[in-house]
Amino acid sequence: MTAINGKSASSGAPPDPRRPVAEAVYTAMMDEGDPPFAEVEPEDLADILKLTENYLNAHLNFLSANGFRILPPGAVPKPTSEPEAMAMLQAAKAFFDGQKRKGKLMAGAVGKPKLILPPGMH
Repeated sequence: MTAINGKSASSGAPPDPRRPVAEAVYTAMMDEGDPPFAEVEPEDLADILKLTENYLNAHLNFLSANGFRILPPGAVPKPTSEPEAMAMLQAAKAFFDGQKRKGKLMAGAVGKPKLILPPGMH
């Protein structure tokens, strides 16, 4: 989908990251006698998911407090200042210039085939 003004045009809510993150952390930290994640008791699973949610929120707060912006897949950031807009413009110009240059380089590499004869054959 096309992103317009920094907002993703795709519909629907983003997937809930709690369960996959909780499963990955549980699997990485499980001890020898622990049951697999799929067999964890419902009460314990609820506690694990709540703990995971708290950790994810703390991580997002850390990222935003340190200047990171989180964008959904396919979204394009909308510049918030003139220097940021200028940097985006320069990056876009460099991208398109590179695309043009690549096309010229590829066209120059493919030339007419030449027949090379050994000396004295012409």
